Amino acid sequence: MADSTSIKLLVNYCSSFIYTTAPSPMVIAAAKAAWGLLPELDAERELLMTTANDFRDRLHDSGFDTGKSATNIVPVMMPDVERARDKQKALADKELYVSLIRPPTVPPDGTRLRIGICSTHSASDIAGLTKALCQ
Repeated sequence: MADSTSIKLLVNYCSSFIYTTAPSPMVIAAAKAAWGLLPELDAERELLMTTANDFRDRLHDSGFDTGKSATNIVPVMMPDVERARDKQKALADKELYVSLIRPPTVPPDGTRLRIGICSTHSASDIAGLTKALCQ
């Protein structure tokens, strides 16, 4: 139960959720199928972590700070928002898309580029991304 003011707020500003009650049967079936594949993906998980660790090592060798990252999500710490924004744009110009994370999502000195590594990224993909980050 909600008060009338809350209900009016929801009706007027959250219309996309009013009729949402559950995921569609197709989404449920896809999730169930994906869940069934998980035990068979050990080789992919190992490759993913090898690739992410290689990327992190390349970044460290190039003088970048990746914080305490130990997953396939690799943050590249940046000194300030402007430089991070410029680097993100320069990468996008080369069709390399990374997320820019800046305050207030992170502390004032925590601006970073957030890079998601996939098991399908090749060694040459990682080398090219590292090179582009260094330019």
